Amino acid sequence: MRVLTSMKKAYDFIIKLDAHPPRPATYYFKPIPDSPRLSSCSAAYGASTTQEKTNERQRSLTLNPCQKEENKKKLAGCTLFITGASRGIGKAIALKAARDGANIVIAAKTAEPHPKLPGTIYTAAQEVEAAGGKALPCIVDIRDETQIGEAVQKAVDTFGGIDILVNNASAINLTGTLETPMKKVDLMLGINLRGTYLTSKLVIPTC
Repeated sequence: MRVLTSMKKAYDFIIKLDAHPPRPATYYFKPIPDSPRLSSCSAAYGASTTQEKTNERQRSLTLNPCQKEENKKKLAGCTLFITGASRGIGKAIALKAARDGANIVIAAKTAEPHPKLPGTIYTAAQEVEAAGGKALPCIVDIRDETQIGEAVQKAVDTFGGIDILVNNASAINLTGTLETPMKKVDLMLGINLRGTYLTSKLVIPTC
């Protein structure tokens, strides 16, 4: 099972599953010229870090129409447990996977419409099913072990297990160190660190 703890990494993973055929692990990121990643990737492929070699490798990753056709429905039948999937990046990942025919567990807090933020777990579930996937909306605050455990069990009962966990739910407060109250710090650590760890801990045994 893949556990994706970064929202951007999770989104890139879903997109690239659709865009490229299976390759060694180094293919899951797009190297940036003159970066440490480029150097390690080039070494793995026996290439230098010159711009010419970089361009050549990028051209080698370009798919022809036949290859693109082969990689459609890559996630068909897979079950994704996505935290914070009622809106934003989490919902975007869910909809992308749904178009492949995946099963989506929408694990998020919003069950009733929010006055300022769009979407609930139920509206997201409707969009997932309209896109071609199967949806299981679950009310989950990832700081609550009981709620996570119940959602995981529902996923197992409904879909038979979980193939991919996307730890998308997060909290952020864009203030400086001196201006950030500890209440906000506790919230961010509770969700971004403890919540991610706890969700992973409860999902991994189901695979």
